[in-house]
Amino acid sequence: MNMIAKNIIGAQVHVSEAKNKTNIGIEGTIIDETRQTLKIMTKEGTKTIIKKNVTLEFPEERLRVKGALFIGRPEERLKKK
Repeated sequence: MNMIAKNIIGAQVHVSEAKNKTNIGIEGTIIDETRQTLKIMTKEGTKTIIKKNVTLEFPEERLRVKGALFIGRPEERLKKK
C-alpha cells in the first residue's frame, strides 16, 4: 500500500535527515499528526517535528520518505489514492 495514503498514527518512525540537526535520530511511535507536524513518542518523551523539514524512515515498511509528502490534513491525504 502507498504509505502516503495510509494512516501513519501508530507507525514506528526514525528521523534520518532534518533541517534542524537536533531532530536527526529521533525515533519512536507517531502519536498525532496535524497539517504541518508529527508528534512522536520517544523514550525521552514527546517530540514535535515539522514534516517539511525531515526525511522519515519507516523500519517496519523498509521505506524512506520525505516528510514534505505528508503535508496536509491527514483526513484529506487519506482520501487521495
